[in-house]
Amino acid sequence: MDKSFQINANQFKEHLHVFKNAPSHESVEEYIAVEEELKKEVNDIIQSIGTRHSSGGYNIDLRHTPAHKGRMLIRAIFSTIEGVVYCMKQIAASSRDLDEQLTLEELLICKEVGIDLKNNGKIKDSRMRLRFAPNLRFAFAILSKVLAPSFSLDTSKEGWNCMIRSVEVRNRITHPKNASDLVLTPEELSTALTAYLWFNQQNEVMISLFDQRVEKSRDFWQEMRRRGTENK
Repeated sequence: MDKSFQINANQFKEHLHVFKNAPSHESVEEYIAVEEELKKEVNDIIQSIGTRHSSGGYNIDLRHTPAHKGRMLIRAIFSTIEGVVYCMKQIAASSRDLDEQLTLEELLICKEVGIDLKNNGKIKDSRMRLRFAPNLRFAFAILSKVLAPSFSLDTSKEGWNCMIRSVEVRNRITHPKNASDLVLTPEELSTALTAYLWFNQQNEVMISLFDQRVEKSRDFWQEMRRRGTENK
């Protein structure tokens, strides 16, 4: 027997788990569609205030960005993040082996559904009100639980701190109490862009880990199939 290919119960379970818990095609397609459309809006705003450089990206002079464009950019950034976070939770909730993956509480938070009773004793549901930062952390935790258990959201980087500061700025310009609340500094715009890049990078890391699991498991099953054919 080839010593380089040993099988034990834990390895077998892990490779089976990868495909058994695959999310629905529909939830993945919805994620892609939402992410592409929302990111296009962010990119359009960046292009309108930036200067294209040779590498294909854009240089943005935040000191001379019109105030209304800056507000549009921050709103678009957080609209994108919140839209993607919701779709991440729907992918997790669509796991084919849902009973083994998510608790009832986790599923309700994924669906953002609150449960209560009417005066007549019948059940009524309502939209859950979730705070931004805990909801973001939950989305990464619940999706990595299904797709990439080795992933851990890196909140030690500056990007996470920028996210926390920037959501306060978004709230301020979305619900201004006076004219000064609408004023954005170059530093606030820079912080929001750093938060946005951090969010995208964390998503890419998690998806990359999932891709690696799928590739490893595909190789495993191909080897199993080859050995089965040789033993006939």
